[in-house]
Amino acid sequence: VTAGATWNWELYAAEGEAIGKEALAAGVSLVLGPGCNCKRDPLGGRNFEYISEDPYQAGKMAAAFIRGQQSTGAASSLKHFAANSQEYKRQNGDSQMDERTLREIYPFGHGLSYTTFTYSDLKVDGRTVSVCVTNSGAVKGAEVVQLYIAPPKGGLFRPEKELKGFDWVELEPGESKTVTFTLDDRSFALWSDGWKIQSGTYGVWVGSSSRDIRLKTEIPVSGEQLPAPTWQAGSWYETLSGTPSREKWEALMGHPVSILPEPKKGSFTMDNSCLEMKDSSLMMKMPLPMSSWAT
Repeated sequence: VTAGATWNWELYAAEGEAIGKEALAAGVSLVLGPGCNCKRDPLGGRNFEYISEDPYQAGKMAAAFIRGQQSTGAASSLKHFAANSQEYKRQNGDSQMDERTLREIYPFGHGLSYTTFTYSDLKVDGRTVSVCVTNSGAVKGAEVVQLYIAPPKGGLFRPEKELKGFDWVELEPGESKTVTFTLDDRSFALWSDGWKIQSGTYGVWVGSSSRDIRLKTEIPVSGEQLPAPTWQAGSWYETLSGTPSREKWEALMGHPVSILPEPKKGSFTMDNSCLEMKDSSLMMKMPLPMSSWAT
């Protein structure tokens, strides 16, 4: 979590290298990590091991750590299982989601600084994006410049914007720097039985966080037409209003999803939790004396 908050993959690569050297010195050739599963649920018991909620940032940071660590000769073991989002029923849970969700997820980003930064001169030259960032405050400071791509209107539902690049810059008061990003096909692609690009005009947005977009421009992109499914019109996935219905969710999944029956007395197994047995177990109903609490 702390490493992800820096947005500094060079620093994280140096950390990976240091850990790799320490592991080899201790006779360890395989290090369990980094954890780049995305934080999808605040109740996830392994969230402290993960880098961020965003797949792009988590992937870039994890790749840097692995490069640094494996440069020493120590191997990395990427963690964890995809969709590992909760501790409840950890051994026998069934996390169901459509394939597109498994491959995409969503963007974010926010940071604080003791100085101020101004953005100017946003340019797009082919697939290269550049922007000038100036420290307009009175003290030295660091800024995470973030690049978001907004999809064309119509077609398959997509987020309002998706993180597709970021860079960490440190500037003296009054100092300016041009930050450059390179876009590729994956910057515009979505999953629809394979990675595909919807043709149209995409927004190129730059800012200091997903909630603080400073400059915008557009870029035309050639691709194919990806029409929206008939069930999408007016659904939660298009309006983001209210709560998604089970019917629309099953339409998104492409198949009905069975509802598991509530466990009852006589049907409990080693996979059931104490909480599930609380209304049926005499032991679970017994009050716990204060004297037995751990101090």
